[in-house]
Amino acid sequence: MKSMHLGDITLDPEEECFVSAPRPIASLGDSMIRFIFEEIDSEDDGLPPEYDTAIGNFLVLPSDCTDGLRPHLWAYYREVAAQGLDDIEAIEPDADILDSIEFGTDAALVPDSDETEIYLSFECDCDWEEEHSLQITLRNGEQIAKVGPYDGHVNNADAYDRPELKDVVYVRGSDLSD
Repeated sequence: MKSMHLGDITLDPEEECFVSAPRPIASLGDSMIRFIFEEIDSEDDGLPPEYDTAIGNFLVLPSDCTDGLRPHLWAYYREVAAQGLDDIEAIEPDADILDSIEFGTDAALVPDSDETEIYLSFECDCDWEEEHSLQITLRNGEQIAKVGPYDGHVNNADAYDRPELKDVVYVRGSDLSD
C-alpha cells in the first residue's frame, strides 16, 4: 500500500497492522516516528485520502507546534501531583514541562468513533505518571485534541461518552462530576 507522504506502507505480521518506515519529524526535533495504521483494510489499493491528509498536515507543523501542549500538560501534572503520591517527581514551576515528556516512536492513525476525523495518537513517557503514561492526540494531524493519561481514546468525547467534551483537550476529574 502507498501513502502520498510516507511512500510504502507494509503489513507487519507481528503487529497485525500496516506500518511505515520510521522517518524524522521536524516538529518533534527530528525524532524518528513510525506511523501505524491499525484500522486499514488490507484489500484497499491505497491509503484512504483522509489519512494522507492528516499525515500531510502533521508533517508540515512548525517546530513550535508543541507550545500549545504546555497548559494541558501542566494541568495533568498538577492533578496527578495533588494526589500526594510519593513517587511523583516534582517539576519546578519555572521549568519547561516539555522537558518532562518524551514522545513515543510510534504515531497511530485512528478514526474517531464516528469515523469522521482521523487522529494521530502518541503514547508518551512523562516524569509524573509512569503507570498510565501520557497520551497526546492531534485531530487531522494538526490540532491538539487530547492530553491526559493513556487510555486509547482519541478525544475526550469518546473517552467519557460525552459529546460535549469533543473539543476539551484536558479533562480534570472534577470536571466529570455531575
